Amino acid sequence: MSEECAMFGFGKPDVKHEFIAALTVFFASSYMLFLNPQIMGEAGVEFEVAFVATVLSAIVGTLILAFIANKPYIIAPGITLTTFMSYSVVKAHGISWEIALAASLLVGIFLFAISISKIRVWFVEAIPMGLKYGIVAGIGLMLVFIGLVNAGLLVKGSGDVFIKLGDMRTPSVIIALFGLVVTWLLYARGVKAAFVLGILITTALSIAVSHTALSFDTQVDLGAALSKSAFSFDLDGLENVGALSIVIALFLVAFFDTIGSSTALLIRGNYVDKKKNIVGLDRIMITDSLATIFGAIVGAPASTVYTESASAYESGGRTGLTAVFICVLLLLSLFLLPFIRVVPLEATASVLIIVGLLMLESITRLNLKDKEEASASIFCVAAIGLTQSITYGIGITVILYVVLKLLLGKWKEVHPGMWITALLFTLNFLGVF
Repeated sequence: MSEECAMFGFGKPDVKHEFIAALTVFFASSYMLFLNPQIMGEAGVEFEVAFVATVLSAIVGTLILAFIANKPYIIAPGITLTTFMSYSVVKAHGISWEIALAASLLVGIFLFAISISKIRVWFVEAIPMGLKYGIVAGIGLMLVFIGLVNAGLLVKGSGDVFIKLGDMRTPSVIIALFGLVVTWLLYARGVKAAFVLGILITTALSIAVSHTALSFDTQVDLGAALSKSAFSFDLDGLENVGALSIVIALFLVAFFDTIGSSTALLIRGNYVDKKKNIVGLDRIMITDSLATIFGAIVGAPASTVYTESASAYESGGRTGLTAVFICVLLLLSLFLLPFIRVVPLEATASVLIIVGLLMLESITRLNLKDKEEASASIFCVAAIGLTQSITYGIGITVILYVVLKLLLGKWKEVHPGMWITALLFTLNFLGVF
């Protein structure tokens, strides 16, 4: 097996640990297999059609990443991007999903062009290292928040209270807490399969308590679904509704969503050289743009690398072999949908919480003597974590950082890329596009 892995450029990975890492990442991000189709349904897309498009886009994107970037990540249609396309594009502009797909296709092509020209990497290099650590920690806080909500430990408040503690007597909350304790103990003891075992044990308990039965009424007709979604993008329709504002807005979200998540993952994997440059970012950017193009062709929203991929590192995943295994699991999901649906959100909540807490560690790397950078970085943690948006968290932070430098008379220290980013987000927040 090692010889075959070396032949495909994966080196000599630990196959067992790579497979365990793939299971962990797959289960941790499997919610998108159901959530994406549900959100796309708001834009008028049938669940089965959306499910097939999401899975196929994820398979191709992750497979491309395996061989181009050789990283243990999953690339799939992003929840943020799906939400943006469904609500901010389709519903807000009163246009069809097919027109939104056309916008996504153009964005993917443009992203590919600037990715191979290194422009995208130039923008990342413009961000101070302290802010990059803030992005990592912010995404960590976001994952913790999502995990706590999925576990039922945090619920929507009422009146002036935005969020409050969930009902600790609820069976799902008790199961989630049990899963968190079990998973944390396994991880603390150095068990490589800690996350997978935690998910499986918690799922088994959930099934036993709720008496969940498998339903095989949700088999997927692959051919029928593809016939409705493949090559359905409407470029003519996009031209008629005024493409520029829609494409620019979608581009901004797709551009910075991937920048934020991939930067965080690579820093978490210690892919930083002696000059503080992030190694391998360009290959992920290229992969992400190609996945977005393919996604538009099969009827899926724009793609991004999932931050849940950080769990691969904690499970022993290091190479693209993990991504290949993830592709196999995604392919099986087309035929094993009833089994995947049995895994409850509370079973994967513990993974998100633990991985998020581990990512928060990057905040300790801040240079607190640089007050502007340190304060902006800490603000970034709160902005990403509380807005639940990597893109807008980065945008608000960049504007704050640039304004601080300007007011302190240190505007010459600001990279040109930061000025451009601040301008773009300012125009976006003002509703120009």
